[in-house]
Amino acid sequence: MRKYIVTILLFIIPTIVFAQEEPTTNNKVDIYYFYSNNCQYSAKMTPLLEDLAIKNGNINLRKFEVSENETNADLYRIMAGAYGNITLDEVPLIYIGGWYVQGYDPEKAAVYIDYCLAANCVSPLDRLKQYQEYVKNNPEVVSKERDWVNIIVGWTVIVLILLLFLWLFIRLFSKIFNGIKNANKKG
Repeated sequence: MRKYIVTILLFIIPTIVFAQEEPTTNNKVDIYYFYSNNCQYSAKMTPLLEDLAIKNGNINLRKFEVSENETNADLYRIMAGAYGNITLDEVPLIYIGGWYVQGYDPEKAAVYIDYCLAANCVSPLDRLKQYQEYVKNNPEVVSKERDWVNIIVGWTVIVLILLLFLWLFIRLFSKIFNGIKNANKKG
């Protein structure tokens, strides 16, 4: 019985040891970092990312200041389209691999950076190129997405106009009702 256990362990232990390879950390990671000089959260995030890039030579940090540089602001909007991020109201905005981190969230950024160091993540620039190629080859899909935005905006305007008319009608009706009520009290 002991021979069987030893034999089984001799086959299982090397399998377990060799199956648990450490992930490699030789992959290059491109980080596209959009920030504003006027933002307190960007002021906190910038030195963290810069230190990380200095300590790890596999991290390529590309910084884009958006509040004072219109070209960078344009790239900010274009990248948002490539990542499906339509809320362009917040910096810092970090693109890492296939993900983005919006706002000050160093823990989330660290998770994505660590993952991309271990895996081979796509560069944000490559993702942008893929998106541009997709848009070029599928204009009907992009126009359908824009159609939905136009529909939502259109219905929002219609609802607001209806609410305005309802408010005006109620005000007018209350004035008429108060006028009739006051006339009945006098007479």
